[in-house]
Order: sequence, then structure tokens, then C-alpha cells
Amino acid sequence: MDEKELKKLLEKELDALTPSMSDKVRKARILTKSEQREKSTQKVDFVAEKKRSKKPYLIGAIAAVLVVAIALAVVLPSVFGGTSDTPATYEAGYLRMDVNPSVEIIYDKDNKVTAVKSANNDADVLLSAELRTEVVGKPVDEAAAVIAGEAGKLGFLSTDNDGAVRITVVANSDKQREEVLTKTSLAIESNFMERGIFVAVVAVERTTEWLADEYGVASDSLKETVQAVATKADSYFAQLAETNADSLENLKTYYENEVFDYLKDLLNAECNKISKTRELLHSAKQLNDRISSYNSILFGADYWASIASDDWKDDPTLVVMINEMKAVLDRIETLRNDPVDNGADLFGLVMAYDLFIDEEWISEIGNATLDDLKAGFDEIIGALEDLNIEITQALRDAVMLVPSSVSDFLDGSKNVIDSMREELYEVYLDSYLEERDALSAEDYQDFYLNINTQYGSLEAYWGFVSGR
Repeated sequence: MDEKELKKLLEKELDALTPSMSDKVRKARILTKSEQREKSTQKVDFVAEKKRSKKPYLIGAIAAVLVVAIALAVVLPSVFGGTSDTPATYEAGYLRMDVNPSVEIIYDKDNKVTAVKSANNDADVLLSAELRTEVVGKPVDEAAAVIAGEAGKLGFLSTDNDGAVRITVVANSDKQREEVLTKTSLAIESNFMERGIFVAVVAVERTTEWLADEYGVASDSLKETVQAVATKADSYFAQLAETNADSLENLKTYYENEVFDYLKDLLNAECNKISKTRELLHSAKQLNDRISSYNSILFGADYWASIASDDWKDDPTLVVMINEMKAVLDRIETLRNDPVDNGADLFGLVMAYDLFIDEEWISEIGNATLDDLKAGFDEIIGALEDLNIEITQALRDAVMLVPSSVSDFLDGSKNVIDSMREELYEVYLDSYLEERDALSAEDYQDFYLNINTQYGSLEAYWGFVSGR
């Protein structure tokens, strides 16, 4: 006897024993196993109590049949696949938010966040312990808006005119999925709208099968599939540690590569500034020599003495040279982030840059391995500090913390991540928090209209923003 025949036989026997079940009972929500156990227990107690009434056999028999009828109405659909008009149980949900950092959010049947997982190393920088604590327990739409806002503070999300957030939602019902997508999109938009920032939200619907395939889960149950996400370590680096626990060499290589990319970006940026500053200082020195040789008696021996008087304004040749010098000094100050004031010794600055840093040494940094940098780090730091260049703690941590064990790997990555977060806050936080005028809904509609006109779709726009 197959499943359909068994179901038909059971329903036929029930029809003979009981009145027709109401539509409300037939369309009752499928209960979870724990709810079924609770419902069954309640009904058994009810039957036992009724059997002590004046007509124990009649009332008890009817009640028992009703219990079986209700139990079959709610259990059979879950066993045999249900009917088209039986709504599925919403047990848990999954939302992935991609900004550059990729964050996975798990939420319960009430749409409250139960866990937040990192999906890449940028997400580790984004998801501080404080942020995780803040969003767990919140409605999923509010949590996503908070996390997106934090991404803006750290510079992961453009707050000028080309920002985008992609949210991917998996749920057990179309209604629930649409509700989460709509509310989350609106919450993120509203968060940035209040700050006067345009950020497009790209909403993507996915199936449980897609999520199961992503995690290699042989199940079409959303609850079981989400459980695979929930059991992951919160930190991406911790996930790597679990994967590489028996192969420290692979873990070490990955860590060195990840940290080294960050490290080389910082060092190369400083070295490029040094090279450009050196070139500009040599130009400034040559201009200074030309000024002093042009009229050393009348205008003094250098640029600073010349501009102390307004007499230079009457001499067209000096006006040109002094304006050139002002432009060069402005560019030097931009690179150095501090002014070259009237007390500056241009010759001394030129000598300092030539003495402490040379082009060959800078190129060696660009080609060095992490071990090379560790071996000569004190020399590098000393040379940079002699040029009044601030060495961040993130740079120091990144060089010194190369793992020799899994626990070293986790400790080291945490220290580096914390330092990177602080550095990003310092660079981007003020620009994110500066006062802007709130945007209107009409402004946002025009923003989306322009995106669709220029790129054809939000997905195409996401591809442009994320691929840069």
C-alpha cells in the first residue's frame, strides 16, 4: 500500500466515525515536532479529565476520535507532503548581506536575529563583538540596517553617490521571504536617507535548495540547512582555523598572504609619498637657489626672507618663481600632512629624505617577503619615524604576528583586525558622521530611476559597484 492509499483509507475511516471537519481544522498550520508533542500531551490530559464526567464512555470516545482527527490533520500533511492550500511552517530564515564585507544573518520564526556570521575577512573587520551583541535579538530588518551603517562608518560602503547593498533572503514561504526583503530594504534605505546618503538596495530571492547547495547540505528542510550555517564559527578567520587545524602550514601561508597584502598596501603608500615628497623637495631646493641668486641683496638669501616683504610683488620674475614655490610647498604639505612652515630648512629636509630613504631601499620593500620585512622591521620603522611618519599599531601587529600554532593564528588575527578597524574608523568615521540634509522619498525614487536608466537594472549596478 503506497502513501496516498494509506492516507485515503485513514481519512475514509475517520469520515465514518466523525462529523465533517471544519475548514479551519483542515487548513490548520502544520505543527513542528515539539509543538505536536505539546498538542498531543494537552489533548491526552483533556480526554482523561472528560472520562470522569457523567457519560464517560460516549464523551471519551468522541473526544478520542477528535484528537486523532486533529492529529492526522496536522501531522499527515507534514508526512506526505501536504496539500496546495496548506501553508508551510516558518521555522527559521537566512539573510546574506553583501557590501564588500559579506555577512550572514540567521533569524527565527519571529524574524528576530539569533546569530550573525562572517563570510569573508572584511566581515571580520566589520563585525566587532560589540556590534554582534547589539544586533542579536533585534528584528532582522533593523539588524541589517545597523550593520550596513557600520559598513559606512568603516569606509566599506561609498557614501558619496555610488553605494549599493545586496541582500539575499531564503525563507520557507513566499510571503515571509517577501516580507523580510521589503522590510529590510526599507530599513537600510531609511537609515541612509536620514543621513543624506544615497545607497541602492539590491534584493535577491533564493530557495532553500540554493542555500543547501551552497553549504553542501543534503536536505530540503530550511531548518536543517540554516543549522549548517549556524554551526559555523562566527569569525571567518576562526572558520579558516577549523578548516586548517591539521595543516598549520596552509593556515600560516594564508594568514601571511592576507596580512601581507594589507601590510604592503600601507608600506607602499608611505613609500610612494616619500618618493613624491623627495622629488618635490628637490624642486623646492632648486627654486630656493634660483630665488636667492636672482637678487640676494634686495630680497634676502631664501624664499622665506623674500616673501616677508611685499617688494617681490613688483617684480614679475619673482612673482612667477614664488608662486611656483607656493604650489610645490602646498603639494609637500598635502603628502606630509603637516605644514612646511617659515622655520623649515629646505636643504635639511632634502638631506633627511636622501639620507634616511633611498629609491633602492623603497623598491626592496616592494619585493620583500613577510619574513624579510620582519627581519628588517626595526630599520624600516626607524627610517619612517625619522621622517615624522606615524607608524600605526596595525602595521606593527601585521608584521610581528605570524602564526606558529592555530591559537597564535586566532590571537594574531584578532589583534590585527582590531587595529585595522580602529584605523578605518579614524579615516572614514568623521566623513560618515558629518551632518547632511535628510533625503526625501522622491529623491530616492529619482536615484533608482537614474540607476535603471544608466545600468539597466539594480543587479547590473551591483555588478559595477562590487567589481571596481
